[in-house]
Amino acid sequence: QLSTGQSNMQNPVASRDGKKLFAIQGASRAELVRFDAKSQRFLPYLSGMSAIQLGFSRDKQWVAYVSFPDGSLWRSRVDGTERLNLTPPSMSALGPRWSPDGKQIAFVAFTSGKPRHICIVSADGGSPKEVTAEAREEGSPNWSRDGKSLLFVSLSLDIVPATVIKELNLKTNQLTTVIG
Repeated sequence: QLSTGQSNMQNPVASRDGKKLFAIQGASRAELVRFDAKSQRFLPYLSGMSAIQLGFSRDKQWVAYVSFPDGSLWRSRVDGTERLNLTPPSMSALGPRWSPDGKQIAFVAFTSGKPRHICIVSADGGSPKEVTAEAREEGSPNWSRDGKSLLFVSLSLDIVPATVIKELNLKTNQLTTVIG
């Protein structure tokens, strides 16, 4: 092993004499910024924290986001107060979406050794609940307007069609494929 840590090493090239190795080293980072129309500048948002994949509650009082680079799901008020981690250390998240009533957040969960699945967690915390048990990968969750169903993409490399949209009725747990 020639390097350690969370930095990326790219484009290795040997020196002419073959005794040294040169590479480009870098570390990915993310910083939240917002565009201020008055000053025409980007300014730090939520204290410039390292995060991706923001989702805002319908009342615009809360934001859910994925911490970068660890992938944990958080929620806070839009001013950054009342921060709360919503996922265990063994789970990474993407694509948080608030329920219409602002009480739950749906997201894509990554857990080692399992396909990506849609989970729901209370905005007040608790254990995330996996809402399907299919073998297919899932992504891009979104709520129906009334909050009674979740729609999401279901992906497979060995089933035709490879990508379909599914709808899960949260009351009956009935899973249907959206036609067309």
